[in-house]
Amino acid sequence: MRCLNSILSQDFRDFEVLAVDDCSEDDTVDVMRGVDDPRLRIVEAKEHAGMWGARCLGIEAARGEWIIWFDSDDALVEGALSTFHERALLAPPEVGIIGASYRDDQGQITPDPPLPSGPFGLMECVKWLNEMVRADYIHVVRRAVLDEVPFPPPKGHGSLFELRVLERWRKDVSRDVLGLIYTDCTNRFSGKRSVFRADFVKAVSSQRAEVYEQMDREYGALLREHAPRRYVDVQRSAALMHFLAGHRWRGACRLLRYLARKPLALKGWSTLFFGLLGPRALNWARRNLA
Repeated sequence: MRCLNSILSQDFRDFEVLAVDDCSEDDTVDVMRGVDDPRLRIVEAKEHAGMWGARCLGIEAARGEWIIWFDSDDALVEGALSTFHERALLAPPEVGIIGASYRDDQGQITPDPPLPSGPFGLMECVKWLNEMVRADYIHVVRRAVLDEVPFPPPKGHGSLFELRVLERWRKDVSRDVLGLIYTDCTNRFSGKRSVFRADFVKAVSSQRAEVYEQMDREYGALLREHAPRRYVDVQRSAALMHFLAGHRWRGACRLLRYLARKPLALKGWSTLFFGLLGPRALNWARRNLA
């Protein structure tokens, strides 16, 4: 409710909220149905869709020209929607994404470092990726962008989507804080999992591995030249996802590319060892040896 309340209490009023229930096992739907606000609509997935699958369901049902998506650990600061509305009215047609910074409940600001000032495109973003520590930012997306650029697979990752967007559109991200992230949210997607769910890990990891493979095919040369640190991270991320999906050979091939550039990386050798043992061993190591 913290997320929803921060939206419904905004001083800007001309918006709709689509709450997408991705086959939750808690009382999410009952809580949403208890909210008396005509701007709220509930979209229920017929089967578990994954993060990007759920977002796609919401986008398909949305009627607005600009779309912003939230996870349950997000919230808006006061006046955030008014600010986004004003900036959207002034945005030139080539700007497809308007964003701002997040602050979490530990006081950390993201993205870190800040994204380039003013509307920027693919090359500026790639150079920023070489220094990137934390990438999350709150943003509104022009509907035309979502109609034009292919979405990630339902349980995939958004890195490739961001790069594809910037091939055709520009992005304008301010440094002021308009969104909040709460790390105490009980159903955060990120973080250590206390229970190994092989089916969940395999489904997510397999789709994410393919996203990283495609990202390397489309942008590997560009990253290798202008963001070598990010290029190396892509190799390790692809290897990790392949291992968690049970693709030992593909994971090993990717990780050897990583180790060729960082031969002294103990985390890389550890990932190779536990990855070759199998997904369960690697997931255990990630939870207990990190």
